[in-house]
Amino acid sequence: MVYFRHSPLPPSPPSIRLIHLSPGHSSSPLHATITHSSLASSDNTFEALSYCWGDPKRTRILYTPEGRIPLTRSLFNALRRLRSESDVRVLWADAACINQRENAEMSVQVGLMREIYRKAARVIAYLGEGRDDSHLALDLIGKLSTLSSGDAAWFALARFWSRPWFQRVWI
Repeated sequence: MVYFRHSPLPPSPPSIRLIHLSPGHSSSPLHATITHSSLASSDNTFEALSYCWGDPKRTRILYTPEGRIPLTRSLFNALRRLRSESDVRVLWADAACINQRENAEMSVQVGLMREIYRKAARVIAYLGEGRDDSHLALDLIGKLSTLSSGDAAWFALARFWSRPWFQRVWI
């Protein structure tokens, strides 16, 4: 089994890696190519993904021509949900786009995160798979003004807001 090896990013101008997520159906394996891109480039069109990492020991695989990238279940599920059935989707997600084995790179890339999120065409917040009656919480957001304080949906909303993503420092 060949694992993906992050090739070094050029130091100047600041560069990032982008995931070009191949189209596919929700049940098919995830495939992508990883490219380098200058953060200063005006033709850079990507979406930045904000998510909670989850357990690093429970991984799934993103397949690239250069090898496999282990992803946490949370990132895998987010990419699976975001994947188009017909078009390549260009995304930035920290765990896959930053070499997690290279402290110097991590330091530089973490310092660029504010700019990465600012330059993204869109920032997507992935809150995780539905659970704890989260569908009730989402329904509640649409009808807050019509509910009494004892409705079960208020309790579902409280559980929804207690998810780990809302405890994060980064967006």
